[in-house]
Amino acid sequence: VIYMICKPDFKLAEGANKMTDVWEIPQVKGNEHPAPFPIELASKCIEASPSGVILDPFMGSGTTAISAISHNREWVGIELSKEYCILSESKISQYNKKAQIKP
Repeated sequence: VIYMICKPDFKLAEGANKMTDVWEIPQVKGNEHPAPFPIELASKCIEASPSGVILDPFMGSGTTAISAISHNREWVGIELSKEYCILSESKISQYNKKAQIKP
């Protein structure tokens, strides 16, 4: 279940209401976090919102942050675990390095 918690005047991004109710997204593999989710899941949610800062209150391995960066959105991540903070910082850094290398 995915919740979008929004202000009362929130409106979906143009075309977002065409997304179906069921999304088939393959499970992520090779992530050190015990409960990772695919970047495609975060991307669909971010694409449905027209603007604003993306908040991830359980940052884990940084998937939502990476998706926000790829959509040119500002983001805030919250994580209590020092281990997962280090993991997410590493994954975000790796993504940023790859994103700067354009063929």
